[in-house]
Amino acid sequence: AAAAAAAAAARQEAAGSAQVTFCIMARGSSSKDSWPKTAKGAVLQNGNTRDDLARSLIAGLSRHSSNELHRDFAAALIFENSRRTPDEHCWLVRSNFIDELQFVSEFSVLSNLRNVAESLHLRKMAANERRTEEVERLQTLAAATEPQGIELLNHSSEAPLEDVVASLLQYLGDGQGCALVLMDEKFPPLPVAAHLCRQDGMQTAGPPLERVVFLLGLREELSEVQQTAFRLGAARAGCQVLLVSLGWVGE
Repeated sequence: AAAAAAAAAARQEAAGSAQVTFCIMARGSSSKDSWPKTAKGAVLQNGNTRDDLARSLIAGLSRHSSNELHRDFAAALIFENSRRTPDEHCWLVRSNFIDELQFVSEFSVLSNLRNVAESLHLRKMAANERRTEEVERLQTLAAATEPQGIELLNHSSEAPLEDVVASLLQYLGDGQGCALVLMDEKFPPLPVAAHLCRQDGMQTAGPPLERVVFLLGLREELSEVQQTAFRLGAARAGCQVLLVSLGWVGE
């Protein structure tokens, strides 16, 4: 009994120290013009999903009692990539991105994300500028505009989603001990702490995971094509894929 209790305590401690990342597929581009300039715009822009994005970041990254056990939280934002709005970055948002805000609200979070986009725009302008003084001015302004708690992972605008996913998971760490969690009503139900169902349908209750990446879609479900891209990207990064259901929802 003592050995079993010790093992359970060790597993709980390992779970508490695991890296948790929420990977969010965000509707719309990451360009500076895609972020709202007013609180009302936060509700109206991109089919209300910018407001959803802000609430997701606040819930996932804010330091409060419900996630006090976990210290290493992050959210990875993958934006729509189209010919009209090509995207070349995956945004990795850390907890201190929220911590540095004087007042946390949907609009303050979106304003801070707009600062990231503004900084990227200034750096692109500097890269195309030939005058040394203007380059230095733009680079200084970009550095002053960019908030803390953001890491930008570069990728080609022509890169397929599978490549972006593999690159992100590899950046987060070794695939050993890492799991990408796909959630859908048709998958096996919780509890996650007991047995999880791998993508091959087998049950597993192996050693505690060191990194867990939860894939989230905002407003609408991810398509089969997107889910397949994530599975293939995870396989290339050496991460196992777990299928979990949180139960039926009405929308």
